[in-house]
Amino acid sequence: MRQRRFFRGALHMRLAGLPRSPEVHQKVEADLKSPRVRSPSALLVFLGSLTAASLLRAFTFSTSGLSWDESLYIVMAQRWLQGDLPYVAVWDQHPVGLPALLAIAQLMVSDGLLAARLLALLAVSGTAALLYQILDRRAGERSAGILAASLYLLYMTRPDGLVANTEVFNNFVTTGAAALLLSETARPTQALSVGGVFLAALLLGVGLQIKYVILPESLFLCCLALALMWLRGAGISRTAGLGGVMVLGGALPTAVATLYFWQKGALQPYIEANVS
Repeated sequence: MRQRRFFRGALHMRLAGLPRSPEVHQKVEADLKSPRVRSPSALLVFLGSLTAASLLRAFTFSTSGLSWDESLYIVMAQRWLQGDLPYVAVWDQHPVGLPALLAIAQLMVSDGLLAARLLALLAVSGTAALLYQILDRRAGERSAGILAASLYLLYMTRPDGLVANTEVFNNFVTTGAAALLLSETARPTQALSVGGVFLAALLLGVGLQIKYVILPESLFLCCLALALMWLRGAGISRTAGLGGVMVLGGALPTAVATLYFWQKGALQPYIEANVS
């Protein structure tokens, strides 16, 4: 908004030095005074993305056998709800985040396959909505936001994007964290929100518990955000403190998972599956 007002003011100054042309001046002044169409609410954007994604993906809600990995995660979640721990009853070399999400979904939707596909639908819809919000509200490019969201929804109708695999959910958490950090770096230094920074890091930490491959993106986003905050005048101590908040938020999901399996007496298979 400040940049928009600056450019408008600059344009007013330029107009003062131009030869007087009533037609040109009237048109430019009308453009300057015309209000920008208000951005739709985040809820409305999400509902629009959800509607479009539902139309594109509804045929998969009862289609089984699209992905071996998805089937494994569904079985792990089902057995977990029956009291059989992951890595003990059903082994996998990935973190426990996705089976945990699917287990929560199956508490609400008893059909494991339908629960997984609905959860993937929400993740894809949320990612598309975030892409739109970032480009519309942060860059002022509404048409680019619509294009980005539409292309993402279409691209995720490929076989790998239709199922509840790790990439579908990590796209959402990474985009969400990026949106939060972008919002924080746009704030004045005195208005930086510790809660916003912590939530962004927590999302990335959840993503790490879905699949460790997002570690490079997580480090890049956090380091870039800290560098921008420091360059905007946050100071060394303030920037270091926010860095500590990021480390805490990012490590928390892994710490919770580790403590859970330790308390259940299954720390060794958990470590073997996640480290070795």
